[in-house]
Amino acid sequence: MSQTELKKSSDRVLIYKFLDLKRIAFVGISSNEKDFSRMIYNELVKREYEVVPVNPKIDDIDGVKVFASIKDIEPAVEGVFIITAPSTAEKIVQECIEANIKNIWLHRGVGKGSVNEKVLALCKDNGVEVVPGYCPFMFLPGTGFGHKLHGFFLRLTGSYPK
Repeated sequence: MSQTELKKSSDRVLIYKFLDLKRIAFVGISSNEKDFSRMIYNELVKREYEVVPVNPKIDDIDGVKVFASIKDIEPAVEGVFIITAPSTAEKIVQECIEANIKNIWLHRGVGKGSVNEKVLALCKDNGVEVVPGYCPFMFLPGTGFGHKLHGFFLRLTGSYPK
């Protein structure tokens, strides 16, 4: 197995390990109900994940308390889903490390998403298991055609985890 194939294989393991978690912080959720972050959040809630929203600029989402930062969450979460700019992701990952959270998903749909090399190195250096990109809709059963199409194009380019 080549290094690239091994990497994609380990990404797939991390994806399903993350999706097996039940209590997840969701960092970067928007106050805009039509924002893509809200689509992911609502889907996770619908699938009975205990999703803890995090955004320092919002007090609540549909009556659910929104925390200002990872360090404010009680009780602790098992993992953190980050859908922010890469520059913000570094600060969030540092908070996760300080809170001893070892499972992180850095969202990437189109473009860079939350992923950058500095953040990935920070995770690696601190024993954090990280999903380095991808959109969870591609891996949740029963999602819509558009998400399956996204996965199809990643397969065509050889970028889909095996």
